[in-house]
Parts: sequence; structure tokens; C-alpha cells
Amino acid sequence: KMTFAFSLLWTYMGYSQYLVIWFADIPEETPYLVIRSMNAPWNTLFLVIIIWVFVSVFLGLLPRTLCRMPNYIRLMGIWVMLGQLLAVYMMVVPSLQHEGHYHIFMGMHELLITLGFVGAFFLSYLAFLGKLPILPISDKHLCRTWHGH
Repeated sequence: KMTFAFSLLWTYMGYSQYLVIWFADIPEETPYLVIRSMNAPWNTLFLVIIIWVFVSVFLGLLPRTLCRMPNYIRLMGIWVMLGQLLAVYMMVVPSLQHEGHYHIFMGMHELLITLGFVGAFFLSYLAFLGKLPILPISDKHLCRTWHGH
């Protein structure tokens, strides 16, 4: 339910941002939207992200029978994370490229930076995992739940 709700929230906030910037027509703000939503190759990626992060998640999490499968929910979580990575890529990369020389393909430095941050996340996760317990030690009712109900 939370993934479904956050998908709707993400779409609402993205559309609200698009609407406010577009109708305000401030010369400093509108190139951000024009480059990403109307100029090739970013306009195709713009539509792919909308379909990927909103439409597919909305339709994929609508049936209750699928939402009760843990592996399916895990797959949808990975799907949303990859879509968000693509959305962040589209927010950052067009502003780093020169005017008129846009390319959508991820270069080696973007890939290595992304892998570096993923590696830093897992390193910090494993460092904290070694120092702190996963389960609360002081919970006196925890041993009752070990039997699976």
C-alpha cells in the first residue's frame, strides 16, 4: 500500500512542479522543462519515466492478489528504485551537457560514480550491521515471535 501511495505522491508532486514552472513562465526556470520535456532525446526519456514510475507501478499494484506476494512486491520495489535512478539521471545530466550537444547514453564516469555511491551505501550498511544488532535485545516479547505465530 505504501509503494502505491508513494507512486501517487511522486506523480502528484512532479505534475505540480511541472505545472507551476510552466505557467509561471519565468525565463530562468522554463529552460529546465523545455530541455527535458520537448527536446530530443530527453522528451522520450521523459515519457518513459512517467510510464515506468507511475503507470506501470499504478497498474501493477492495483490487483490485491499480486500485492499479497512478497516476491512480487520486492520486484516492484526494485522496479521503482530503477525508475527513480532514471528520473534523477534525467534531472542532472541535461544540465551538465553543452547546448545543442545532448546525448542520453550513460558514460563510464556516470556509471562508475553511481556504482561508487552504491558501494558506499553497502559498506556503511555492513559497518553498522557489525556494530549494532538487527533485532532489539531488550524486547522481552521477541522470543514469542520466533515460532512464527
